[in-house]
Amino acid sequence: MGNTNAISDAGLTLIELLREKMVPDPIVQPEYIGLGTPADPGDLNLLLFLYNVTDSESRSNEMIADARGSLQYPPLEINLHFLLTAFSSADAKSKMLDEHRMMGKAMQVLYDHSAIRGAALKGTLLQNNEELRVRKEDMPMEGLQNIWNFSDTPFRLFVPYIAGPIRIESTRTKAVKRVTRTDFTVQG
Repeated sequence: MGNTNAISDAGLTLIELLREKMVPDPIVQPEYIGLGTPADPGDLNLLLFLYNVTDSESRSNEMIADARGSLQYPPLEINLHFLLTAFSSADAKSKMLDEHRMMGKAMQVLYDHSAIRGAALKGTLLQNNEELRVRKEDMPMEGLQNIWNFSDTPFRLFVPYIAGPIRIESTRTKAVKRVTRTDFTVQG
């Protein structure tokens, strides 16, 4: 199970995957792919923006017995919701085509690597031998417009993705005592 770094480890896993598969074509340098906000992309050509965190559907309510005779609360299981968007510094004539090429390649990479395992994982996800599943999130246009609420940033092409489940280990425990004696009466 992951610690509190699991969210950043998931973002790093996705960014490193995109860097590995998209450099040098269509993006020239790995530093141009990163986590950021569409309102201020900086030098990024392709960015992932974490815009929401929700409970995972696979969440377990089972407590886990530990070596000290206590029960540990189950991990927090969440899904991360990202926006994928591209920014080109090309001239006006080819800017949109450049952004479409970047988006197409990024979508192909995430589709082809919808279950990330093993050495492709980073940090606690790798240490705990987790699996990070990634899928495109289908959403009606109204939902997409509600997400894009950056005050002075014009609407642009973006694709929402879900990554998870991310497990964050609970630190809560419940002391339990072993049953040493029981009394019962049989009536009959």
